[in-house]
Amino acid sequence: MGVLGECLNRIDVLKKKQTHEGTVHGGISTVVLIVLCLAVAVVVALYSVIFPPMLTETTVKWSSGGVFPMVLKCVAPTGCYVSEKYSSKGCKHLKNKCTSLKKDETHRAQVCGSASPVDGLMMFHKDHVDQNNVSFGVFSLSDMIMPDGKVMPMDDFLYAGQSTVSYVQTVNHSLTAKLPSQQLRHEWFAVLVGEKATHANMHACKGKVSDIDSYDKARVIIHPYFVFVDVTQPRDLLKALGEFGGITNLIFVFFFVITATISHYLGVHNRNPLLELETRFNKSLRNLHNGEKSGEWTHSPLAKPL
Repeated sequence: MGVLGECLNRIDVLKKKQTHEGTVHGGISTVVLIVLCLAVAVVVALYSVIFPPMLTETTVKWSSGGVFPMVLKCVAPTGCYVSEKYSSKGCKHLKNKCTSLKKDETHRAQVCGSASPVDGLMMFHKDHVDQNNVSFGVFSLSDMIMPDGKVMPMDDFLYAGQSTVSYVQTVNHSLTAKLPSQQLRHEWFAVLVGEKATHANMHACKGKVSDIDSYDKARVIIHPYFVFVDVTQPRDLLKALGEFGGITNLIFVFFFVITATISHYLGVHNRNPLLELETRFNKSLRNLHNGEKSGEWTHSPLAKPL
């Protein structure tokens, strides 16, 4: 049979229980099963390295002293004015400015976390209401990600009065974020908390627009905290090795359960009565040779029924 055949006989895990003899076919089946198990484990490990799972970490941070961009869009027919005024210690580096916007024009304003009630953004507009007859003239635009991965602007009403805004900053380092707009997103959520803007006369447009006091006013103040979302997709070799070891153990457990079941099936359905008789007879002869009384035989080696 040769050396290879002898090796295959020895590693045959499907050998019969009665003969304890391996076969070439059984050895080949054993090798094929082991190779398949290892191949599945390698594929799973490689997949975890090439396409690692995305990890999302959400952190709540203080907004005090931080500067965050907010894109504003004027929708009032007569145009809008945007005041950016900051006087607190953490926001003094920002210049106070008054920006004039035409209808459908956008402006990238700077929102700074300040504890001062007179700091923040203030928008001015005239003669523009929504379907509920509530005055508003400016939208805030957020980066909303669509199911197909594209980022689209999402508008949010900034009504006349006093509003607080929540800010969410998402940094995406995953493989799916291929465009700059997908890698860094800014989202704003406004809640109207008062019908009138507080400290309405404290703004950067004072003295620059003659009839500014006759405009509807919307003041926006950021919450003292914001949400930072960090999305990563790390390729961790040690983690891949751990997954390889785990899946290998599971596969080999499954493999040995299957082989044990097959081996038991072969042992039950392939019994050889003559071989069993020969085995019992040899055992009885050994016991008689040693001067011991056989526990299985009474008078004759053939006395015990099969």
